[in-house]
Amino acid sequence: MRKLAEPLAEKNHIVFRTYNPSKGTLAEKSNYIVLMAPVPALAAQAVKDAAPRAIINIFAGIPADKTAEIDLDAYIGKQCYFIGTSGST
Repeated sequence: MRKLAEPLAEKNHIVFRTYNPSKGTLAEKSNYIVLMAPVPALAAQAVKDAAPRAIINIFAGIPADKTAEIDLDAYIGKQCYFIGTSGST
């Protein structure tokens, strides 16, 4: 991913950071988060890691029968926006 996305980010003057939640926490909030694993808890964590008005792209397709405890007060207060791009229902 870094090999493909990092040059595009540089070209468009966008900060590109990869993050593996099993290896620590984010030092700063992000305004665009892409989840690349179908793990509901990561969607909940993304709200915590989001900057105001962040877009959280749930790319990996979390199964419809799986749930996560999303902090809706934080989600609404930060004016976050979830999108999904993998055909998930």
